[in-house]
Amino acid sequence: MQQCVENGLQAEGRLPGGLKVERRAKKLYNQLKQDPAKATLNDWLCAYAMAVNEENAAGHLVVTAPTNGAAGVIPAVLYYMTHHENGSIENVRIFLLTAAAIGGIIKHRSSISGAEVGCQGKLVLQPQWQPLDCVQLRVELRNKLKMQQRLRLNTI
Repeated sequence: MQQCVENGLQAEGRLPGGLKVERRAKKLYNQLKQDPAKATLNDWLCAYAMAVNEENAAGHLVVTAPTNGAAGVIPAVLYYMTHHENGSIENVRIFLLTAAAIGGIIKHRSSISGAEVGCQGKLVLQPQWQPLDCVQLRVELRNKLKMQQRLRLNTI
């Protein structure tokens, strides 16, 4: 997933096909890097998710997490976590377990299949994963920071 984000952030030009769609992830990413203080969490996530979706559309390394249609969600959050929040491998593991649990609930209570519930049903459920995973990520990172602060106080 990380490689797919990075490839998409470097790629330029048109996506294959007759629609002549220009890639946008690299341009957005470069704009964010020029003034990162003004960039929001959502700005970074959009750039990273767009990079994955463009790579998928180009037929390169294809990520289907959670599905091909929403493929940028999980890689974008993971990339943000590891590159902006100093997320560890353990944070990645917890994040993926949380995403799997949410996916399991949706699978057993509804569907992520457009063929079963139609595209609208699928689109209603998939965006729920990102905020819930971000909440889990922030709770984990906040707890980690609190623990580090306590350890520092104990050593003084």
